[in-house]
Amino acid sequence: MKLIIVPFAGGLKRDFDDFISRFDESWDIHVLEYPGHGSRRTESYAKDFADLVEIMAKDVCNIVTNPANDGICDDGADSEYILFGYSMGSIVSYEMAVRNLIPKPKLIVEASHRPPNIEWESKTYVSLDDRTFWSKIRLLGAMDNMEESLLDNRVYRRMYFDPIRQDYRLISTYKARCEKVPGVPAVCFYSKQDVPDDEMYQWKLFYDDIKIYPMGDNHFFIFDHAEEMADIIKDF
Repeated sequence: MKLIIVPFAGGLKRDFDDFISRFDESWDIHVLEYPGHGSRRTESYAKDFADLVEIMAKDVCNIVTNPANDGICDDGADSEYILFGYSMGSIVSYEMAVRNLIPKPKLIVEASHRPPNIEWESKTYVSLDDRTFWSKIRLLGAMDNMEESLLDNRVYRRMYFDPIRQDYRLISTYKARCEKVPGVPAVCFYSKQDVPDDEMYQWKLFYDDIKIYPMGDNHFFIFDHAEEMADIIKDF
């Protein structure tokens, strides 16, 4: 079974190494990276959220179909795969599916994000100055071990801080479709300290067959609960 992971804002492939290690070799696992990030750092950032969704959809198509198709999905595409979006990646995954830009997956995993019908505070972060933005991100459980002085380090900024900033710029441009994804089951993971129950359960508006699991105590619960999450996905 293929598992395609769409990362959180600023996420890199290596951020999912521990999670991936919970699967055996029968799984074919791919972690996407956004333009301007990690191995794609020489590429231009996406223009807006809709552009990012289209770029990521081409990557998915290249993984689940013949790469010679140049990212074009056809009706005969092998859809034996699971799509797993984390935080920002969960909305990217939802948009790829609801816009029919990708072959229909066997399962969509929506982790650590409110459903698209609910506005989220982070859409306003684009207007914050760097240090206020950095402090907001730290509250989510990211960059806990990084000193604020690193914001003055050009290498750190280019490798880590600027890509996160750019992802939040993209988030600010998101226009929700608020339509149901037909014929695809979903699993949702969330932290009660991050997203209230009543908001998370509104993902039921977007999938007919959905299971929702509370997990951990901050936005980045995947780092402490990789085994539990992997087991749930493998059980499916």
